[in-house]
Amino acid sequence: MRKMAVLMAVLGFVAGCELLRPSSGDEQPGKSDQAAVDDSFDEAKEALDRGGISDDDAGEDEIEGVPTAVITDPQVMISLEGQGYSFAERIGADLSDDSSASLAELVDVPAVAVVVETVEEDLAGFQAADPQLGVGVAGHPHRLFDPGWLRSESTHFELVAVMSRVDRRPFVEGACGEVRLVYRMAYVTEVGGESVASRLPLTVTLDWLEWAEEDEDCGDVARRWFGPQEARAELLLEWLNSVDGPLRAEQMTPERLHRLQINLQSQRWPSTVHPSLGGHVEYVLRSFVPDGEGRWEVEPLENTPDVEALSADDELRRELLEWLTERDHLELIDRGTVMIPERFLAQRAISVAPRGLARRGNRPFDQLFSPQDFGDVDFEGLQRVQSPAGLVRRLDDHSCAGCHQGRAVAGFHLLGEDRADTSPVNSVALQASPHALDEHRRRAAILAAQAAGDEPHFLRPFSERDQHRSGVYGTPCGLGSDPTFSTWDCAEGLECRPYDEAVAPAAIGICLPKRPSVGDPCQVGTMRTRSTPVDDRIVGVEQAPCPSGAVCNTNAVGFPGGMCTTSCASPGDDGRCGAIAVLDTFNQCLAEEIPFERCLKRFVNPAGLRACDEDNPCRHDYLCAQNADRDGVCIPPYFLFQMRVDGHP
Repeated sequence: MRKMAVLMAVLGFVAGCELLRPSSGDEQPGKSDQAAVDDSFDEAKEALDRGGISDDDAGEDEIEGVPTAVITDPQVMISLEGQGYSFAERIGADLSDDSSASLAELVDVPAVAVVVETVEEDLAGFQAADPQLGVGVAGHPHRLFDPGWLRSESTHFELVAVMSRVDRRPFVEGACGEVRLVYRMAYVTEVGGESVASRLPLTVTLDWLEWAEEDEDCGDVARRWFGPQEARAELLLEWLNSVDGPLRAEQMTPERLHRLQINLQSQRWPSTVHPSLGGHVEYVLRSFVPDGEGRWEVEPLENTPDVEALSADDELRRELLEWLTERDHLELIDRGTVMIPERFLAQRAISVAPRGLARRGNRPFDQLFSPQDFGDVDFEGLQRVQSPAGLVRRLDDHSCAGCHQGRAVAGFHLLGEDRADTSPVNSVALQASPHALDEHRRRAAILAAQAAGDEPHFLRPFSERDQHRSGVYGTPCGLGSDPTFSTWDCAEGLECRPYDEAVAPAAIGICLPKRPSVGDPCQVGTMRTRSTPVDDRIVGVEQAPCPSGAVCNTNAVGFPGGMCTTSCASPGDDGRCGAIAVLDTFNQCLAEEIPFERCLKRFVNPAGLRACDEDNPCRHDYLCAQNADRDGVCIPPYFLFQMRVDGHP
């Protein structure tokens, strides 16, 4: 009998947008019955509760360990960097000490050179279009990612995660999925004679195709991801580097490295200059692949249409509409395993925050098609999509911008655990987004089924919804009568209330307590979204009630949707004591080149904030940061220094 336990560790799901890799029709999974999919997730959840699952029909060989979809332990990451998994060594740099190589030492490496040149060109284009956009806090109402970081002796990439992307199997022809390494940009420098260090809002992922070796199948590959029962750093390292581990030498070869992806915060407009939304922030998403001749090149983004090209070419737009409405393609869209042909796709995506898919800039298909374009579609037999409006939103959810704004942390799904020397005033308590946490159970179920010799269910839920629980706090829910969203309900004790998408019948609200509580939104309006995202506004704002003794921190001071806060003396059952930066004086302190840690200690106010952890995530547009007691509290993401492009030395 095979015995399998599901390790429910935090999963980082970095990029919902992937490089386009055509897959043959034979590789697409068969249509799954929703009940069977739910059963597989239920089995994984039950495994967590009792410590293991057994499958009497799986065979006689015992599987040691537990399926481990991600490893983020900082001790493990630091050790791996010294054992050949630094960013420099993985992308082929020839350096004597590459474990801590700066970006200045890597700019001539082909993979780095194309990224640097492409990003520099992007940033120069943004700055040319906006004379108020510039680097730093002082004198720039709109703050730009500093292109100097890309060639600096102070910046480097830190390894923050090793993960199985077994869920990518339907997208990579003949392979059993992918192995992913995730890196985060960081720096160490001096300010006023003091050492200052922080991470920056830029992630890089490297993906290796995961192949079955001779006389193996994908079940054997899945079993390589069965790690030690006890997740101690030394045991994880021994397993990862073993001859049967997921990072064995035969797997992590240069020939199998097939993709590099970046996600960076390119610009941030603070709430003082964009008060309606609590600020405006943009993220650039790009993918690169080796060209087979020692160079790297930009590649199209998976399922992300080129809005500009399609809007200018009626025939090409008509071809895409016809392709999308073919029955076989509709079923793949419904499952979440569609691969739109390359001729329709963009090479760059820009996602915008806050307010997720309420903003048209995050919905490229909505910019090309209306629900009426899909009025003749037969939705019978589909499981997730039941209406024209649902189909458009499902397509947008498949795009890079849509996925990166679906229950995300700002524009990211993985931030990485902070290392031991990180300042407590600049640390995250929860290093993955709610969507990423949900994805863990899905991938655990896939690994377990594949290891047992069963065909996994690859059906992917909307990134906005939890596959395993009714809508938890802050989750999008259905307010109207549209059949796609009418099943988007809320957990017991919560109700679906209007937030910023109130257009019937496909109205989307969020799940909130029936009585006001700490952390709730207190400024509710309707999104007026435009084709140029910086022109988006919330209109018709009404003040929502806060609990007795609480106050409403508004959009204008950086709290999207407003946020009810209390005093630290009485934070309530759902609250914890935290701190809120006083933005004007804090930013002035940064402008004077005073180390940020001293600025934060001087210019903050204590406040009762909503408590958060893995089971109780923050609502959209908020981040679970550490307070002084190392507990999690919900704050706007750009109040955490490592999440903003401005104010760094």
